[in-house]
Amino acid sequence: MKNFKRIFYYFSLATIIVFAACNSVNQKKGTVLAEYQGKKLFLEDVQDQLQVLGGKEDSLARQAALVQSWLTQEVLLHNAMQNLDDSSQVFQKLIEDYKNSLYIYYYQQKLSNSLVDSTLNDTLLTNYYKNNLKNFELKRNIVKIWYAKFQISKSPSDDFIDNFKSNEPTSEKFVLEYCERFADNHFVSSTDWLYFDEIRKEIPLDPSYDPANFLRNNKIRQFEDDEYVYWLKIVDFKVKNNISPFELVKDEINQMILNQRKVNALNNNQKKLVQQALENGEAKIY
Repeated sequence: MKNFKRIFYYFSLATIIVFAACNSVNQKKGTVLAEYQGKKLFLEDVQDQLQVLGGKEDSLARQAALVQSWLTQEVLLHNAMQNLDDSSQVFQKLIEDYKNSLYIYYYQQKLSNSLVDSTLNDTLLTNYYKNNLKNFELKRNIVKIWYAKFQISKSPSDDFIDNFKSNEPTSEKFVLEYCERFADNHFVSSTDWLYFDEIRKEIPLDPSYDPANFLRNNKIRQFEDDEYVYWLKIVDFKVKNNISPFELVKDEINQMILNQRKVNALNNNQKKLVQQALENGEAKIY
């Protein structure tokens, strides 16, 4: 454990020095924000990081935080360099290892995009889903819903309510267009899954309610508070601990397969490069 802490310390210190080197002292002119041991932090050094939304007070607070961060880094770096003494050889090796790891990482990231076919058809995705169902257990309740929120002074018309309660194919289009014109907020879809927790934040439900029971026992509900009237229609639902529907995890499966392809492609390429180096006499194993 002691050795691990020591290595972690040197590795962290290596990272600080690498970044500090990139921000070494130049012959700059302009507003000086801070100074330590002859090094200066100029306003232009942090200008890009200050280009954030907010007023003058936000900008000043962010500038103060950046100055404090720079000064802390410089003080730590100076004290670390003063105390490296006989450990410098170990430290230099850690820097070299870190640099090599960065080169290899970015090389492999770039290479993987050219080695891997990113085209995945639905048959491949559905087969993976069916063969790995136990990996797609729901952790949260999900729903397909129609939801609309109106100001009480703009309560929806009878036509809206009739269509909201209807299962006719044309009703969804009517409800969606009506919501886009008059609702303060809405989510109307008979095909897209949504985590129920997300819509729960919008509805004034009793905090003590049981989500699973609510979903099982409510098809269409109307709620009110002092300002708004809410309409909720549950088209479909699945409670947690069931299997996630394919539509919900399709993108996740796509990424999982691509990641596995990348790992395999990089491993094969690595073996190929090493083998070529041995066969060409560029490398030898004694």
